[in-house]
Amino acid sequence: MKQFTIHYNDNLSLEDTSIKPLEIKTYKWSNNSYRPKVEVFLCHNNEALAVKFIIFETEPRAKIIHDNGPVYKDSCVEFFFQPFPEDLRYINFEINPNGAMIMSVRKERAQKTELVQHYKHSLDLQTKIESDRWTASLNIPFDVIGEIFQAEFVPQLGDYSLGNFYKCGDETEFPHFGMWNEISGEVTNYHRIDCFGKLIW
Repeated sequence: MKQFTIHYNDNLSLEDTSIKPLEIKTYKWSNNSYRPKVEVFLCHNNEALAVKFIIFETEPRAKIIHDNGPVYKDSCVEFFFQPFPEDLRYINFEINPNGAMIMSVRKERAQKTELVQHYKHSLDLQTKIESDRWTASLNIPFDVIGEIFQAEFVPQLGDYSLGNFYKCGDETEFPHFGMWNEISGEVTNYHRIDCFGKLIW
């Protein structure tokens, strides 16, 4: 299991040059050599978690424009987050270059409750397409996590949560399936909490 310590920044600024990214470098389940570089920057303060993906990909596929659409068919980044290690539920955030997203809470792939309509406005989601890359960033308030899980979420220094970060594109020119913490097996399935990594506060 990989682990990563989330930087504390009182201003929740990912422009802090001391913040080092984790990288999505493991690619599986495809028959091509397409492996776009993806860096994920994280920081938190006492109120929220900030997440920023930088995807070094030119001309990303961006056809889906509506939330809860199949954004994973486009160029897509995903963050699966299990705030409480003892609670098997997790939130999946899936985002394409248009800012269309899927957000739901699940116990497994097929068991979900949609969250986008209730909470997207709270995330300050931003995406941008540039000549050699695209970016996606969001801030996840701790009180939103607490409301979803009906339990106060106030991580302390040294506590940990679980999660994984993904890059995919099921119907892009070169279908690809990337991950931070490797998922075992030959079946394409990001919904494997047993393969999540450790995120240390």
